[in-house]
Amino acid sequence: MRILFSEKPDWMPILQQAFATEGGHTLGFAPLTTERIRDSDLVVPLTVPALLALTPAQRDLLRDNPIPIPAADQVQLCDDKARLNRFFSEQGFGAHIPAMGVRDRYPFILKRSQDVWGRHSHILRSPQEAQAFQQQLDDPAYFTQELVRGTVEYTTHLIRRRGQLVAEVTLAMQFPSDLFVKGPEKPVNQRRLSTPHLPLLERMLAALDFEGLCCFNYKERDGVPMVFELNPRFGASLCKPFPAVVARL
Repeated sequence: MRILFSEKPDWMPILQQAFATEGGHTLGFAPLTTERIRDSDLVVPLTVPALLALTPAQRDLLRDNPIPIPAADQVQLCDDKARLNRFFSEQGFGAHIPAMGVRDRYPFILKRSQDVWGRHSHILRSPQEAQAFQQQLDDPAYFTQELVRGTVEYTTHLIRRRGQLVAEVTLAMQFPSDLFVKGPEKPVNQRRLSTPHLPLLERMLAALDFEGLCCFNYKERDGVPMVFELNPRFGASLCKPFPAVVARL
């Protein structure tokens, strides 16, 4: 296949290495122009900006892409973490969304609604730490949320096409502490497994009517998945197993 990825320099060598032993594929990493889309068998936007930059005409060209391109309004909803949490709670999934607005039960987490890699997320362990972040606490672009403790965080990558799940890759990432923000802090190891929570995650995607590639991030509390976010795009930890996903497509 001729596979066109949008530009993401830090992921390019990982994807190239992953596909090195897979014959028959040609990889390109470039802006998703109309001409390049026409010349490709599979187009994979790697970032939210790349998804949102697609024009209606380009989306029409991609209507038969092996991995559907999610609708722009779905991407925008998922990219706003606080808004997405409210949506899922309204749809009956509140038991799986850590409580928002928490400020009096330490530790809790302070997040920016739109963020990448947890760059603007902070664990606040005491009133003194909260005072140091008063500006962010007063900023409507931020929100607070209950902190789910645990040393393992799960990432489940899914592709939903025509109302059906066609691919799943789940990774369990182990951290040295049960108080961490994935992104700024790196796991000490990770392993691949099949998630037992697939029916729940499928129902959540159905509530969104989401089509395309995405990844859920969550922890378990007493065996119950507590979802932090749903990224409406390719996730970094999908780079290495992506050739196997393409083979299934």
